[in-house]
Amino acid sequence: MTSRPSSGSPTPPPGTSPSPPEAAATPCEARSLPPAGVVVDMASLGRGRADRINVSSDDAPARWYVDAGGEQLWIDVLHETLKHGLTPRWWTDYLHLTVGGTLSNAGISGQAFRHGPQISNVYELDVITGKGDMITCSHEKNSALFYGVLGALGQFGIITRARISLEPAPHRGFDYVEGRLLKGRDVSSSSFISEEASEKIKLLADEFGAIFLLEGAVYYEQATASMVYQELESLLKQLSFVPGFAFTKGVSYIGFLDRVHEEDTKQSSTEHEDVLHPWLNLFLPKSRIRDLESANKWDDKMSAPIPDEEEVFYTIGLLPSATREDWEYFDKQHHDILSFCHQEGIEFKQYLPQYVTEMDWMKHFGRKRDSILRVIC
Repeated sequence: MTSRPSSGSPTPPPGTSPSPPEAAATPCEARSLPPAGVVVDMASLGRGRADRINVSSDDAPARWYVDAGGEQLWIDVLHETLKHGLTPRWWTDYLHLTVGGTLSNAGISGQAFRHGPQISNVYELDVITGKGDMITCSHEKNSALFYGVLGALGQFGIITRARISLEPAPHRGFDYVEGRLLKGRDVSSSSFISEEASEKIKLLADEFGAIFLLEGAVYYEQATASMVYQELESLLKQLSFVPGFAFTKGVSYIGFLDRVHEEDTKQSSTEHEDVLHPWLNLFLPKSRIRDLESANKWDDKMSAPIPDEEEVFYTIGLLPSATREDWEYFDKQHHDILSFCHQEGIEFKQYLPQYVTEMDWMKHFGRKRDSILRVIC
């Protein structure tokens, strides 16, 4: 456990523990610390150790799962589970993040439409509470703590182990979809687009000012490749898009899941500096989506806040890549968008927020605040 300076730090939610864990990545504004707080060095628990990622099964009910330390990176969990022909059902778009870190937020990506967020696919947790107690919790055991910790931003419990559901590694099927609004400079940031196609798309973006890109992933084996392409053609016929602007690219399963890190590595080697991600993610209710130009798979008992007034909501992500010279431009742009939402009365929820007042935290957790406080007390 390493103490860090904490002057000028944001205020934590009322009644919470001033001990945020140190994950594998932080936003551009840097790590948030409460006054006189500490940062827990999660990597010291054993990141990279084989005994901290264990694949097992139960007979009743029949299920496979992996027990992974909260300090483990998702990319390492992926490699270990694939040795058994298994994989978690969902992934964040960036895999070099810790298990405990993403489960403390929610864990969202283009697979959430089918499987829900990461927090909806967890069987059991080991948690260190603000009182220093190590408690095992699940849907049935210490359930209030289990639901409270998932999506609570690590404010009153640190996840040291998670039991995560597994399924056979995909061989075939449509399992990922995201829509993206691209301007000319952003086109090359998509790992779905080849360099040759990028130039063609940039011309289209210049003509219209911006274009909407729909990304999807279909898993297949070489033996079924021809059949998958036929199915893909059938799907494309149901969509309306500019003729000649449907592109496909074949990559490995790991290559697809780890695409953001691969792009970062390539860009870093070219520009000789780290790539920054001043990202902004919002949950917006369906009725207000135009103001910014199914079954519910989110467990409402978990702490992760989503818009209250409607069952259907959209995940809006502004995901630019930046350098140390221009990240502040994107940061200002994000603040302008948040100000617009406030002025127009759009009841959004921010993913990975950084609030500085108790009132902001109360508004963020909304109607879930009282249940969170009951767990803490």
